[in-house]
Amino acid sequence: MTPELAVISMGPADRQLSWTAWDYGHPRTEIVQILQDEITRTRTTPVQKEVGIKGEQFKTVAITKAVYATGWDGDVVLEADDQDGTWKVIKPAGEAPSTAPININTASLDKLKELPGIGMVKAQAIIDYRTTKPFESVDELLKVKGVGPATFNKIKSLVTVGNYCCGGQMTIHRIQLPACDAKHNVQGLATQRAE
Repeated sequence: MTPELAVISMGPADRQLSWTAWDYGHPRTEIVQILQDEITRTRTTPVQKEVGIKGEQFKTVAITKAVYATGWDGDVVLEADDQDGTWKVIKPAGEAPSTAPININTASLDKLKELPGIGMVKAQAIIDYRTTKPFESVDELLKVKGVGPATFNKIKSLVTVGNYCCGGQMTIHRIQLPACDAKHNVQGLATQRAE
């Protein structure tokens, strides 16, 4: 599975105390680079952020992919679309990706028809396939009648299997990671169902 975005829960690097992200040099340059290499979405506007070299030492890095951190961005709020399983970045504002991948496990017939080379018949074949067994990998599209290598190569970077995990769909409707401030050291994850 290829991740669409990442959220790092951390305190602000400018809080220079012995028990903070600053003291430990978080997030580490190596981790941020791995995320930027693997994440499929981009940020609407690239940002320059401080990442750790080692404890108390940082360097500025251009964050171009959809990597968010509470220490950089403040509160990070994500919301899932119940219809197609795509994630929308609510906060920081203005960071919703312009072209989110289409979830082949949940997309409607009309949504699937937006893909190049996929018309009514192939879209219905994708729906029929997933009705018997959800897609665990985008590569399984090659098992769908009518989807050959040429069509697959056109759409493989435009689709996702969503949060398929351990034999079932994982559904998270809304996630909010609060930013840390000088009074609080929030490390947890708060979830709530979007109404």
